[in-house]
Amino acid sequence: MYRPTVRMSDTYKLYVEGLAKVTRLDRTQVLRLALFTAAHSPAFWEILEEYKKGDVDLPTPGWELWEDRFFLEVSPAPSEGRGDDVSKNTLKIVGKIEEKIEEKIEEQKIAVQEITKATAQIIQLPGGVVKLPGGRIKIS
Repeated sequence: MYRPTVRMSDTYKLYVEGLAKVTRLDRTQVLRLALFTAAHSPAFWEILEEYKKGDVDLPTPGWELWEDRFFLEVSPAPSEGRGDDVSKNTLKIVGKIEEKIEEKIEEQKIAVQEITKATAQIIQLPGGVVKLPGGRIKIS
């Protein structure tokens, strides 16, 4: 069993303790969960790429995101048949999901802009009269 001593800012300490208070996870599980999910995070990999030594491949995790025993248990049994290909595939899937989310966000931004533009053309007049786009008038 690997038992590292981790020195970190009180900012992290308060965050980890706060998460432990509002979840069913203890502090150690919260820290394991952070490493567990980081290994499948494109942001984590991008930062690691900036700090890696030379032209070498980064190691890939021996677990998948659905294998929660890896952060819940102290010494989970390794997965059979797991390897670099599976982990890289997970990263590709996560990347595609993030792309789809970005596309949806852009679509929503465009929709909001169109709604804003249309509502800006509606003018409320006295007496319940509303001037609509195209010069039409609605009496309510």
